[in-house]
Amino acid sequence: MCNFLQKVKFIGLGHVYKFAQMYKLCYNALGSRFHKNMELPNFHKGKHMRIIKNTSSFDTGKLRSLFSFIHNQIAKDEGKLSYWKNLNIQIWQKSYGISGHAYLSKYYGNGHDMHLSMADDTGLYSMSQLFAHELMHSYGYHHHQFRSHPLSKEQIADIRAKFDIGEMKKVAKVKKRINKVAQRYERMLKRQKAWRRKLKLANTNLTKVEREIRKYERVHSEEKRATKYLDPLPVRTG
Repeated sequence: MCNFLQKVKFIGLGHVYKFAQMYKLCYNALGSRFHKNMELPNFHKGKHMRIIKNTSSFDTGKLRSLFSFIHNQIAKDEGKLSYWKNLNIQIWQKSYGISGHAYLSKYYGNGHDMHLSMADDTGLYSMSQLFAHELMHSYGYHHHQFRSHPLSKEQIADIRAKFDIGEMKKVAKVKKRINKVAQRYERMLKRQKAWRRKLKLANTNLTKVEREIRKYERVHSEEKRATKYLDPLPVRTG
């Protein structure tokens, strides 16, 4: 932002005026756009394109990577989608085939802005062309304004080089069963270790105090050790 600010040397009393002028230039270039974007529903969330729901058999993170890659491909010709960071996509499981829809050149910020449905056997080509097709609607194009399969052979080749449909499936997470016996035994060993440490400390302190007692018994007589109160000191008069 405004890299030229770093190159300007403020000299004398005019530096305040110069700074004010340059602040005005920065605001005119960036500030008004910033405040306009603040009015967008998802501006303050600070998130990129999101897949808000995915009931398909494909991994959400890998789908997001694929869709972002395709958006970058199309953006080379169409430019970046103005609301890409606020786009919400919903993906549903389909028994067979593929389908989808997207709002034409708009998003609402609540719910989904693009919907895709895919079967388990959907291939990388069909998946990529489906998303690209709906993305063209997000750019504002009607069906008669672009090819049904927007991605070129070269773009599909780049996608195949980077993504493998076999690696995009969700991996079922197996919940581990906890062995209660091993868990309790581990806690017992920890308690044993803690008490042994305390016992060692207690033995050390006991040895120390016994040594002090023996020393006292050698130095002081039994009578002196057993007498609780001493005779009062004589009071000085005069």
